[in-house]
Amino acid sequence: MQTMNIYEKQKSSVPKGVAFVWGLAEATCFFIVPDVFISYRALTGLKAALTACAFSVAGALIGGILMFTWAGHSNRALPFVERVPGITSSMVMTAHADYASHGTAALLFAPTRGIPYKLYSVIAPQYGVSVGMFVVVSAIARALRFVLVALLIVGISSFLRRWLSDRQRVVILAVSWVGFYIFYIYTVVRP
Repeated sequence: MQTMNIYEKQKSSVPKGVAFVWGLAEATCFFIVPDVFISYRALTGLKAALTACAFSVAGALIGGILMFTWAGHSNRALPFVERVPGITSSMVMTAHADYASHGTAALLFAPTRGIPYKLYSVIAPQYGVSVGMFVVVSAIARALRFVLVALLIVGISSFLRRWLSDRQRVVILAVSWVGFYIFYIYTVVRP
C-alpha cells in the first residue's frame, strides 16, 4: 500500500475546496453554476465528478442557509440578489408564483426554469418555509441536478475518449459552456 505525501494530499483536496467554494458562491452572489466545475471534474471520471457534486451540494446548502437566514432577518437580501448578474424581475415573479402555488416544492422547479437557487433561498421565508424543510428540499434539488450533469458528462466523455485527447475534450466542454451561457442570456435573461 502506497502512502500519500503531504503535497499529494493537498493537491487531492484542492478540487474538493473549489467545488465547495463554488457551490457556496453560486448560492449567494456568483452567477456561474457549479455544474461547470462538476462537468470539468467529470472528464476525469465518475468518482471525481461525484466528489465534486457532494462538495458543491455542501457549499450550496451553506450558502442557501445563509441567504435564507439573512432574508428572514432583513429586507436587504432580495434587493442584493436582484443585483446579481442574470437575475431578472420576471424570475422574481416566477419564484414568488412557484412558492404561492407549490410551497417548499418550489425549490424543485428552480433547476428546470433556469432561475438561480439564491433567489428561491431569499424568497422562501416570505412563504413560511421552515429552515429544516428548506435544507432537505434544497439538498435533494441541488444533488439531483449536479449528479445528472455529472453522469451525462462522464458518459459523453467516456464515449469521446476513444477519438479525442484530454485537451480536446476540455476545449469541447469549455465551448459548450460558453454556448450554454450565450443561449441562457438570450433566451432566459433577455427574452
